[in-house]
Amino acid sequence: MKNNSNLKLTLKEIAKKIDGKVIGDETLEVHGVSSFYDAGSDEITFASDGRFLKALNKTRACAVIVPEDFEHEIDHHEIDHHEIDHHELEHHEIDHHELEHHKLDHKEVGHKEEVICKTAAEACVKHPSDDSFAASPVSVALIKTRNPKRKFFRILAFFHPAKIPDRTIAKGSVTGSNFVQGCDITIGHHVTTGDNVRIGDRVHIMHGVYIGDDVVIGNDSIIKPNVTIMERTIIGSRVIIHSGTVIGSDGFGFTQEVMEDIPDKSTQGDISHQESGTKIPPHTANHEKIPNRTNHENILNRVNHEKVPHTANHEEIPGKGVHEKIVHAGFVQIDDDVEIGACNTIDRGTFGRTWIGKGVKTDNLVHIAHNVVIGEHSLIVAQVGIAGSSTIGKRVILAGKAGVSGHLTVGDGAIVGPGAGVLSDVKPGDIVSGIPGMPHKLWLKVASILPKLPEIRKKILSLERDQKKNSEFK
Repeated sequence: MKNNSNLKLTLKEIAKKIDGKVIGDETLEVHGVSSFYDAGSDEITFASDGRFLKALNKTRACAVIVPEDFEHEIDHHEIDHHEIDHHELEHHEIDHHELEHHKLDHKEVGHKEEVICKTAAEACVKHPSDDSFAASPVSVALIKTRNPKRKFFRILAFFHPAKIPDRTIAKGSVTGSNFVQGCDITIGHHVTTGDNVRIGDRVHIMHGVYIGDDVVIGNDSIIKPNVTIMERTIIGSRVIIHSGTVIGSDGFGFTQEVMEDIPDKSTQGDISHQESGTKIPPHTANHEKIPNRTNHENILNRVNHEKVPHTANHEEIPGKGVHEKIVHAGFVQIDDDVEIGACNTIDRGTFGRTWIGKGVKTDNLVHIAHNVVIGEHSLIVAQVGIAGSSTIGKRVILAGKAGVSGHLTVGDGAIVGPGAGVLSDVKPGDIVSGIPGMPHKLWLKVASILPKLPEIRKKILSLERDQKKNSEFK
């Protein structure tokens, strides 16, 4: 993947940036970064686990970032038993003049002689009878460092730097009274901010964002297009909120009014009908056609409970009631270094706060209900739903489509598996899966049994029939 800035870095310069050690030619120039199998001859990649470390001969990258404890050696015993795919090797090239400077060791592989070229940074394999074959690197220049994946993505940022915004406020944006702005902010087109909004330094607010009254946004935060941030929300520094997310919406809170508290009009009918001599029967449902009425009047009756009774006998339908909305007077607090995915919904507290701790990362399509607390550095994967007043500890992982019921606690370091339904507290460090959530090892046993249930049922029924026959015979 070619870089956007025409940047070129030597391996020595890259190693300095990631605190690494070069094994090979330090002056080698790198023009870009790419994945292990897609990298070109002027690009760098990384290998952090055995799967890729054993396949260093299969990348065309000019250099690979590897763990600092990786031992780059050729195991001759392993080569004796390894079959070389020469058709695959035909795609690579080698400088034959360079080979003349290296000491050659000869090994017999089956009935074929292999020439193994070794240097500190590279080894090459060549079959002497294959003139069409040029060469294939089985190892490349290396940079040894801690946490290769993390360091690789740091290098990626050098080759693909973020676009620097214009640091201007677009015409057509609307700001309320007492708007306080920091230095070098960027506000895009059609942004609306309410009263008493405070925005820190170098904040970038993209097109179409709505920010309600009394919102605070910390330094270096990025609010992407069409985000809605409702009143009283507090956002820390270096926060990223992706498109379509709503922060501070009303929680899903209602109180129920018992039906017997509502006057029973089931026997009253409609006055106009009484006057005309037509009485609405008590059992008439909202969707039923009422005699001697036009279609327009019927539609009105469907939405007017004064004319159409709710039900004949309220007391015969227990639990039925009217849902009255609760005012949510709380707010949302998002701490520093949080990243919120696209199309998340985070409800404000009924009282107090819904709190997203420092370093939390959420995927797309996550719902966080009122008064939920999420501890520092937790990961919330796509389509997770967390019901109201639950507490998620620090460094927790909630895998995709997991659901957490209300008023529960998931302890620090716990992992909730994909699609799991958490109906009770999870202890710190536990791994739970399934519905209802259970220890992961138990769930594996349950999951293996589930497909066998129909056959097990047959066997049980057969045993019951046999037992019944035996008892009758006796």
